[in-house]
Amino acid sequence: MGVSRAAELRPVALRLSVNCSGCGRTVALAGPLRAVRCPACDHQVVTPASVWLELLGLADRESFAAPPAAGVQRHEVQTPAGRFKLELTFVAPCCDPCALPLGLLETGATGKASCARCAATLYSQPAPLWLRHELATAMQIYAPSIESADGATRAVDGRFWVIFQGTPPSLREKRNERLQAEAQERAAISNRLLAEGPAPVVGPGGPMFPIGVVPEKPPNRTWLVALILVVLVGLMALKLMQDSREDDVFGAPKKGLFR
Repeated sequence: MGVSRAAELRPVALRLSVNCSGCGRTVALAGPLRAVRCPACDHQVVTPASVWLELLGLADRESFAAPPAAGVQRHEVQTPAGRFKLELTFVAPCCDPCALPLGLLETGATGKASCARCAATLYSQPAPLWLRHELATAMQIYAPSIESADGATRAVDGRFWVIFQGTPPSLREKRNERLQAEAQERAAISNRLLAEGPAPVVGPGGPMFPIGVVPEKPPNRTWLVALILVVLVGLMALKLMQDSREDDVFGAPKKGLFR
C-alpha cells in the first residue's frame, strides 16, 4: 500500500521577488524573511506574516495537488505589500549552480546542507513558529540566508525550499464543511420522511405501496369463530350423552335439551 499524499514530505522550491517601495528595483526574497534591505537603495522591504501565509499557503496547496514530477508553475499575487512574482518547482533541495541534490537534515534539525562540488550552502532550520502557528504543514526551511535578529538581512538572489507535510489547512476546512453540509442534508431528508410517513401511490388496481412497506391488514378472527362452534358442538354432544345415560337409569326421558 502506497503512502498517502498527506503523509509524504513535499519539497517545494520557491523563487520569489517583489519591487522595492523605495527605488522600484526588483528585490529577491530567498526565504520566509519578514524584512530585507534592498541591495540598490538599502531601503527596508517588509513582507508581513499575513502575506507570507498567503504565498506559502498557495505553494502548499499546489504541492498537494501536483504530481512530484510536475514542471514549473508561475504565479503573480497582488497583496497589500505589493505584487509578488512566485515561481514554484516541485523538487528536493539542490545546489542551484550545480543542480546536485543536497544531503537533507532530519525534520526539526538546524544546520547546513552544502554542495559536494562547489561548496554552496543552504541553511536549514524548522519552519518558524509564526509560520507554523497558521500553516502547520510547513515543516522545514532550506534557504541561502536566514533572518537576522535586527531585521537587517541583506536580500540575496536564489531559490529557497519549504518542506510541507499533511493536508493543507484550507483544503481540510473545505472538506470538513462539505462533510458537515452532507450530514445536515441527510438528517433533513430523514426527518422529513419520518414526519410524512410512507405515502401510497394510487394505481389502476388501488393503492400501491413503496417496496418494503406492507399496508396494515385487519386482524383475521375466523379461527376464533370456528373454535367457538367446536366448543358448542362438543357441549351439545356431551349433554346428549349424559341425558341418554340418565334415561337408561330412570327409564323416563327428559324434556328439552338442557335442564
